[in-house]
Amino acid sequence: MTSTAFTVVRESCSGITTHLRWFSSAAALVTRENRTEALMDRYEKCPARLQQVETLYQRFLLHLEDVPMESFPKERRDQVHEDYVQIMDMADDIAQRAREVLALRAGVPPTRAPLKTPVGLLTKLPSLDLPRFDGRLDKWMGFIGLFESLVDSREDLGPSQKLAYLLSVLDGEARGFVQHLPICDGSYEVARSLLTKRYHNQRCLADAHIDQIMDLPIVSNAPQLRTELLNPLLIATNALNRLGLPVAQWSYLLLRIVLKRLPVSMRTRFEQEHARDEASPLPTFDQLLTFLENECRTGDVMVAVAPVGPSSPRPTNQRRTAQTTPKGKASPRFAVAQAARPDCRFCKSQGHRTAQCQVFVALHVSSRRRIAKARGWCFSCLGDHYQRACPDTHPCPICGGQHLKVPTLK
Repeated sequence: MTSTAFTVVRESCSGITTHLRWFSSAAALVTRENRTEALMDRYEKCPARLQQVETLYQRFLLHLEDVPMESFPKERRDQVHEDYVQIMDMADDIAQRAREVLALRAGVPPTRAPLKTPVGLLTKLPSLDLPRFDGRLDKWMGFIGLFESLVDSREDLGPSQKLAYLLSVLDGEARGFVQHLPICDGSYEVARSLLTKRYHNQRCLADAHIDQIMDLPIVSNAPQLRTELLNPLLIATNALNRLGLPVAQWSYLLLRIVLKRLPVSMRTRFEQEHARDEASPLPTFDQLLTFLENECRTGDVMVAVAPVGPSSPRPTNQRRTAQTTPKGKASPRFAVAQAARPDCRFCKSQGHRTAQCQVFVALHVSSRRRIAKARGWCFSCLGDHYQRACPDTHPCPICGGQHLKVPTLK
């Protein structure tokens, strides 16, 4: 680490914090009808301020790789990124309110600003099944690989069209980095550069995917095997391979790590299939992957082929259940089955609901609010309904408001 790099990073961080206070003060004027003149004065100064913020942020990204993690920890790095995104969000709010004021003064009806994602442009482009990316490092390698294959490599698309596709699949922090860019040819390379500098950090990516392997859960049954263990394992090892790390040389190490995550019955079947004498070589990680894939396929077949026989409920029982169950209500047995499989609408994982998602809760409050608003979630419970229709009537114990009660992070 050079002292110059640390000084630049620290000064850039301090400068962005100063601008954040200025924009927070300006954004507080948006809802105050009696402070319109003060808001317009701040609005005129916004472009120069945004240029200074952009310069500071680019310097911060440029020198951050030369500063070790112990000198500038991850929490402070993430906070700078969140401050930058928050500044851009507040600048958008200030600009929208200023446009409404100017429209009223000109005697014309105020109009809402167009969406940052160019919906009109996208409707004229071919429909592509693209992955989404919200800023999670463990998702970056898979996302950028598919995006480059499906969009960036296409010669029939211009830069502005590629930017339209890019903006349409970004969420959360990742979208905040580039949502201020105008839709034009020159902005595409700028957007790619911003995202690459933020997320394509080899050290951070390697750490994220190794942690993904080390944090694999202990599965207790076959249905959990694919979603909770095999898929994350393949994503992590493929990403580490793309980063140029010697994954093939870690074969037996990976084998031992994964075997400890399997139930005893499954581990016994693997050992029986690959029993070795003292002169035989060690079982390989590829053999374990093949075994796990076969186990998953067997589980899929067992679920798909439901047993029909004497143990199955008689038709009369089915009719009786249909008659005694109120219309629109699930039977108790079905309700229990549903409750056992909660689904997170943010990280798409099984085992927890969105309100208990550690990834979602860890985001800045402004990011959580923006994501919930964009996806039409209830602010109280993150359900798929309006807040006024939310069954959760318990107010926040701190402020008395109706909003998400964030659990304590572990």
